[in-house]
Amino acid sequence: ADLLAMQGYVIYGWDVEWEMTNSGMAKEEPEDVVKKIQNALSGSGKGIKTKKKDKVIVLMHDTMFRNSTGGKKKLEQLIEQLSQAGFKFDFVSNY
Repeated sequence: ADLLAMQGYVIYGWDVEWEMTNSGMAKEEPEDVVKKIQNALSGSGKGIKTKKKDKVIVLMHDTMFRNSTGGKKKLEQLIEQLSQAGFKFDFVSNY
C-alpha cells in the first residue's frame, strides 16, 4: 500500500460491509446495515470503527441488488433509512 501511495495511487478500504451469501443475496436486512454503520461511527461496534471521523465507506457487492431477488428494494430501503437518519452521500473522491 505504501509503495502504491508513493506512486500517486489512492487506496480506499471499507469500514462496514453489507455481507452477502454465496448465491449473491444480501445476508443482512437494511436495518442491520444501518446499525453497523451507526456502531462504526460511534465506535461501539465489535472492534469496528471508521478510518476517518464522521465518514464511513460501506462495501456492497452489485450482484446483491438484482431486481429479480428483491435486492434492488433492499438497496432503496437502505438509502431511505440512512437519508432519514440524516446521513449524506458523497463520492469517494471527496473522502
